Amino acid sequence: MICWGLLGLKLTYFIFPQFPQQKNDYDCGLFVLLFMECFIEEAFKRLKKKEDVEVNNRKVKVYGRNYTFIETRWKKLRVGELVKVHKDEYFLVDLLLLSSSYEDGICYVETMNLDGETNLKLNNALEVTSHLHDENSLERFRAVIKCEDPNKILYSFVGTLFYNGREHPLSLQQMLKNTEYVHGFVVFTGHDTEVRQS
Repeated sequence: MICWGLLGLKLTYFIFPQFPQQKNDYDCGLFVLLFMECFIEEAFKRLKKKEDVEVNNRKVKVYGRNYTFIETRWKKLRVGELVKVHKDEYFLVDLLLLSSSYEDGICYVETMNLDGETNLKLNNALEVTSHLHDENSLERFRAVIKCEDPNKILYSFVGTLFYNGREHPLSLQQMLKNTEYVHGFVVFTGHDTEVRQS
């Protein structure tokens, strides 16, 4: 915005020469420089918006009302929905890991988008949900999640999973690696995700 304001001010001096101004050989150069700065700034904004649209339109499998996984776009996900993320796919929301393709519920996650680190981080599903591997077991799964409000603290998550009449504490444990798939609950979306908050 400052860029356009300066450009407008300089343009005023060119259009209305009756305003008092100091003669300078660099007037035209300054005008061109300001114009180029505004042009580059606008180009970066448009590129970022295009990338955001492309990322938000990627497909993901969400567990539907007919008890099967159906394809939808990441931008259409809502908090509380159950998703299936496959190997080498990005998490575009904050997920609570319920189960993975491994029997013990582990998965490896690359967190480069969050913290810049390229090493894989080992995450574990809760033992009580690690058995949820197929659509039949997911059909019978009923739980409630209570968690903290969205915040800027990247390495902290406080919550509780209420399942089978018991409370299970949740803790913090975004491209999935070395694991065929994971099932997870959408905890935060859009501007509420850890990436956007930090």
